[in-house]
Amino acid sequence: MAIGGVDCRMLEFAFYIDNFPFPIIADENRHLATKLGMLDPLNLDSISGIPLTVRAVFFIDPQKRLRLSILYPASTGRNFE
Repeated sequence: MAIGGVDCRMLEFAFYIDNFPFPIIADENRHLATKLGMLDPLNLDSISGIPLTVRAVFFIDPQKRLRLSILYPASTGRNFE
């Protein structure tokens, strides 16, 4: 299991948590997001004009095969409470 992000400022909180249980993947250049098809051409950053990344969850089995992917646009609200 790993947690990744394009905006690394949003991932900084994990460095301050003792024994954070997952690896953190920084993808500032969007290489991984591009390979995984996570860029949404319909939702552009209002400042830079580049596509936003979609929110994504990937389930990969022990044989490293993709079993399920869930993707939804950045414009979709979310609640972590």
